[in-house]
Amino acid sequence: MSEIPCSSKEYFECNIPVLPKYLTIYDKLISPLYKLLFFIAKACICILAVLATVDVILRFTFKLSVPGAPELIEMLMAVLVFTSLAYIQRVKGNIRIDFVLKLLPERTHPVFALFTFLLSTVLFILMAWRLGVLTMHKYASGEHTLELMIPLFLFQAICALGLVALILSVFYEVLCSLDKLLRTKSYFGILIALLVTVAVITLPWWFTGMEMDISRSALGGLGMVLMFGLMLCGMPIGFAMAGAGLLGLLILNMNFTAAFTTLGLGPFSYAASSVLTVIPMFCLMGEVAFYSSISRDMFNTASTWLGRLPAGLAVASVTGCAGFAAVCGESLATAVTMASVALPEMRAKKYDTALACATLAAGGTLGILIPPSIGFIFYSIITEESVGRLFLAGFVPGLMLAGFFIAVLMYIAIRHPERLPRGDATSMGEKLKSLKGIIAIVIIMIIILGGILAGICTPTEGGAVGAVATIILAICKRSLTFKTFNLSMEAALDVTAKLMIILIGVNLLSFFFAATRLPNALADFFVDADMNRFVILAFIVVFYVIGGCLMNALPLMLLTLPTIYPTILGLGFDPIWFGVVMVILIETGQITPPVGVNIYALSTVAKDVPMEKMFKNVLPFFLCMIFAIVVLTMFPVIATFLPDLAFGPRMNF
Repeated sequence: MSEIPCSSKEYFECNIPVLPKYLTIYDKLISPLYKLLFFIAKACICILAVLATVDVILRFTFKLSVPGAPELIEMLMAVLVFTSLAYIQRVKGNIRIDFVLKLLPERTHPVFALFTFLLSTVLFILMAWRLGVLTMHKYASGEHTLELMIPLFLFQAICALGLVALILSVFYEVLCSLDKLLRTKSYFGILIALLVTVAVITLPWWFTGMEMDISRSALGGLGMVLMFGLMLCGMPIGFAMAGAGLLGLLILNMNFTAAFTTLGLGPFSYAASSVLTVIPMFCLMGEVAFYSSISRDMFNTASTWLGRLPAGLAVASVTGCAGFAAVCGESLATAVTMASVALPEMRAKKYDTALACATLAAGGTLGILIPPSIGFIFYSIITEESVGRLFLAGFVPGLMLAGFFIAVLMYIAIRHPERLPRGDATSMGEKLKSLKGIIAIVIIMIIILGGILAGICTPTEGGAVGAVATIILAICKRSLTFKTFNLSMEAALDVTAKLMIILIGVNLLSFFFAATRLPNALADFFVDADMNRFVILAFIVVFYVIGGCLMNALPLMLLTLPTIYPTILGLGFDPIWFGVVMVILIETGQITPPVGVNIYALSTVAKDVPMEKMFKNVLPFFLCMIFAIVVLTMFPVIATFLPDLAFGPRMNF
């Protein structure tokens, strides 16, 4: 994955543009707008956390609730999403696939960028237009929230303004790409980009004019080909999904009213979901934990207790990753956080640096398996399975996988003690004193999981309660400043916006796939095939392992799960069990080349270690993940007994 150029200053330092004056003026004009909207997004994430937490406290203690809290939470979530999109696109860049572009001559890159961002501009203009029309209808009808009587058009208007800012941010990339082509006098490239853009936009008319007799399932397959084609051209994943979904709906019946209404109302309605608040809340919780040194305390405790073992500091690193995963829920953040703490210690003890980095990269993958987990949250959103069940299902497999990692490290240390030497011995007094470092982690885990299991809060509310608890603990530790809290909010909104635009794209694409019945057709094909279901499962595992080598893990799951999930149900597999298997599979993509993002992140921390050495040393941990899937397939009760114990049995495996 890569990021789009992040500022006009960097752009001008690296290029000699033909239109510097106009680009500078344009950038200065739009910057205040997306910065203002991003400030609103920060306010929304704070209000969401406090509002949900206060509502839980009032309900638990006084059997009361905040008036209008559910409606307000939904509207604030929509505003948070749409007001953060423009800033993230302009400053950070959305997730995209660029490994194909890297194989092409660099002079062709601006052509692809011009095409994809022109197409994206048209897409979001249509989306903003339709949302604006719906906003005017809401204004004319006078609709309002049921309890607080707040006019609904206000929230939709802010979201529409967020889309306008996104259009301006995307169009800036169009201008930058055009400038690069003008500077190199690539007029033919400009013409090609314009012609291909027009050709894609007019696809519905092409299909209508040809009067081809194509089945709906075949159209669904063609839509998927179009989507992947757009992605491979460098179009951000969420943009490509939304664009393919809209074009697919138009091709199916050429009903502009229905397709454009879906384009305008669908994203807003989807974003205005209280269920989705778990994304910014768990992200905020993890970022605050990172900036408040909770991760350092966790590692220090682990190293004090385990450092004397063979590969002691590496074992402590995996243990620290498992502990930090309980408040983070995100793989990359877990890996980078623990690396900043553990890697200097391992260097000082003469550890094999490449193996140490591989250990931290693999340990980071526990962040999306041990609850709370963003991977489980997205699996729940797509499949509508219980988040609480999924969280409990991931707990024992997460500890099991951490145990496999530790066993591998100790084996290597026994065979090659020079690569992973023992640490210093510590007294029992030092060990007991170090336990204060895990107090914050334990408290947060009890608050979140205990609150969910006791029925005090829902899994959705648990994210907000956990975020507020983490902030309070960080303040009590005096390790959270206004600056670090602001950085935490920005990082949480960065992840939220990038993932939400993909979810919005998935939502639009799902309307198209539902109309074509492609997922059901694939499920029927596999169910009716004369093949053992475990053979089909093996094909699915291989598909995700290979797919994880080509694109980022979570987008891969969001992209494919709507199609794979019906097949899993049709084959009779437990969907909760498969959720655990799915998360482990997408973990493998975090450490496998060429897009193992955890390895790339570690390479920025250990710049002196070649990435190829890290990838080589991560192989034993990859095999541990595959072995964990085999064990779970042989003994599915490992994943299902805790959720069945807490919520009652679901279905036989």
